[in-house]
Amino acid sequence: MIDPGAQPLFSRVFRFLLSGAGNTVLSYGLYLVLIGFLPYWLSYSLAFAFGVAYSYFMFRYFVFRAKGVRHAYVRVVLIYAIQYLLGLALVRVWVELLAQPEWLAPVFATALSLPFTYYMSSRVFLRRLDASDESASEPNV
Repeated sequence: MIDPGAQPLFSRVFRFLLSGAGNTVLSYGLYLVLIGFLPYWLSYSLAFAFGVAYSYFMFRYFVFRAKGVRHAYVRVVLIYAIQYLLGLALVRVWVELLAQPEWLAPVFATALSLPFTYYMSSRVFLRRLDASDESASEPNV
């Protein structure tokens, strides 16, 4: 298995985008089903919660290939809580201020929050690896 800390940035970013595309398709599909009988903001919230769980597993096992990262799920939930609040504000701006169609609102929110999500998620899953690289260069006393 490849050491996640040694993976080229391009490879991680490509896997991040690939897993994000899968998450987007699944979450957006769920959103489209839910807006048929729920308000758009509740549909967004439920689809978002599904996406958080999906993202955690994809980030841990596919994107960053990190094992033994303590409290990673809690950190991912915190990152997505921030992204959720940002996204909810953006879908409201899209629908209520810009008067754009509800069905496109999550696309707008996702496009604007993507860089934040990658940066913060990489900090969660690569943090331990960075620390082990530093400790490996220190002499044992």
